[in-house]
Amino acid sequence: MSPPTSSNETVHSTPPSVRRGLSLTPTSRSLWTLRRSKTESRTQRLRSFAKDLMNCPRARAAANQRPSRRASSMLGKVQPAPPKFYDAIRALAKESREVSDLVDKFDWFLPFLDEIRSRRLSVNIGNKSSLPLEQWNEANARQAARALTMSLAMQIQPQTAVDEWILQSVAVKELVETEEHFRLLMESLTEELMKRVPWGMRLRAMIGAGVAMADLASDLLIVFTFHHEGSTTYRNTATGMIATSFGLQLMMIILVHGQGGPGVLLCEVAKLFSGLKPAFDAYAVGTGAERPAYAVFDPFTEMVGARMMELFSEAIPMAVLQIVFIIQARTVDPVVATSLLISALTAGYTAASVTYDFDTDPKRRLHEPDFYGFIPDSNFKRIVALNLLVLQSTLMLLLRATATALILKLGGIYLLAFIAIDMSLFFLFKVAHCDFLYWIPVESLLQNIGISVLMRSMFKVICDFTGVLQFRHPNELGGMLWTVNTAVAHVVSIAAAYVYIGNNETTPEFESFLKTAVFSLVGLWFLVFLCLLKVSKKGYRKTFFDTRTAAQVKFDAWKDARAKNDDELSINTFCGVRSHIYAHFEQEAKAFLARNWERWEEEDAPFWNFEMITNINVNLLPLRLV
Repeated sequence: MSPPTSSNETVHSTPPSVRRGLSLTPTSRSLWTLRRSKTESRTQRLRSFAKDLMNCPRARAAANQRPSRRASSMLGKVQPAPPKFYDAIRALAKESREVSDLVDKFDWFLPFLDEIRSRRLSVNIGNKSSLPLEQWNEANARQAARALTMSLAMQIQPQTAVDEWILQSVAVKELVETEEHFRLLMESLTEELMKRVPWGMRLRAMIGAGVAMADLASDLLIVFTFHHEGSTTYRNTATGMIATSFGLQLMMIILVHGQGGPGVLLCEVAKLFSGLKPAFDAYAVGTGAERPAYAVFDPFTEMVGARMMELFSEAIPMAVLQIVFIIQARTVDPVVATSLLISALTAGYTAASVTYDFDTDPKRRLHEPDFYGFIPDSNFKRIVALNLLVLQSTLMLLLRATATALILKLGGIYLLAFIAIDMSLFFLFKVAHCDFLYWIPVESLLQNIGISVLMRSMFKVICDFTGVLQFRHPNELGGMLWTVNTAVAHVVSIAAAYVYIGNNETTPEFESFLKTAVFSLVGLWFLVFLCLLKVSKKGYRKTFFDTRTAAQVKFDAWKDARAKNDDELSINTFCGVRSHIYAHFEQEAKAFLARNWERWEEEDAPFWNFEMITNINVNLLPLRLV
């Protein structure tokens, strides 16, 4: 994973530095208050317009008078709305001068708003529009509006959906650059759309709930199957895996929400044991929920952390257990096979979602453009890439689980020896490259060593079994180590099959089945991975061979940001990470903050918010402000 990035936050009456407990000059406070009041008024007007556009009875009544549209309207052949409908929207626009200016300036803007409100998807999702803004007409505007609603189907955050949509059209980019209120208006409209459309946030929440419930049901079913067949050892092991998964997630809930009081804890625990916590987490991220004052992590980090714990403690071990059962029985039980497939697809979807959500996050693409951006900008290609990511992780899990099961059947001592050697080499590599300590901002050396062992071990296992592409990030395995680790996984899987056959009495049929299964999984994985490379952006293939450590990457990013004189990118190089990550430029960073802190407050810089300030390590804070 990577450090948290700053995000939009609710407007507060005090500057972010003051909210953290730092002091500011009276001039800085007054200038911040003046600018913030103007920003707050503009934001409230645009959000009010977006809400009224969706809810106003006049607009709804006028919309109901519109003639029915045929399927051809999806391709841009639309019938104009009746004048009464446009009159209703125009009346709403007058209440916000920002929207009114756009309506007066562009004759296609009312049809554009009309199309957004209709919430219809575009079937032409694979092509970018290179048409400039000056050549836009009503049909182009409606097509762009439908592309926005399509972006909701691929994202869980309004800002991310708008960023993806902007990349689809040259004209939209021009609008964002020339009309200062346009982007905020689109984000406000997208927030309202996400609450209403049956895709986007709701779809991801429903998929998350469905996947979690299906996985939990399949696990309980396999426990019952083992019990029914008298396999006590398998039953107890499976039960222990489920209990461990719930236990780890319960520990995380206590860590994140422990300061929220008994009511908050009870609510979170109920979500966990109902199996619906993934859906609630996705909904919180989709609605842009802020991190509560008592919480340790923001909703997105909590969601990813919970899914990683579930992968590590339940999905991966359960897949190995079920394959061991199949090997021992020498027959494929339909119930076990179904449960195995569900577990593999669940793990694949979880792993793919982590990579997809991180890579398409506009903040991360802004702050780390050399790493994030692997997934293409086209809506259609993004759908293809997400499905390929799911297949890639699913196939890797089946392959590695099979290899682990075969080694386990050779003898538990062999599996323990393999894990010990594999982990030892991994940690020796990290220590030799001065990259062992984890990036999480825990300054206590002993505590960070414990966290580093836990986190690096967990993510190494997850990467071994699912090939999460996000873990090629320098904060985790790194690009070159990810590639070597993946190659070793395939070699070990093939070797395990031959060693097992050579040391066990097997029938020709089983031997043929095992070889076919292993080589098929290897072949399919490489085919899917090559397709993924083909559909992705070519410029990011180098990230699979990057040998730099997290500290080296941050140092390079700091030099690039200062060369561009970009304050936001400069802050991101040392924001939300432990001090050893920015040790090479710590004094420069302190001087940089001391020189610019009050200027950012006075100018109310867009990136300068409470979340970013709270992620700055205390040893970098200017002494005069404390």
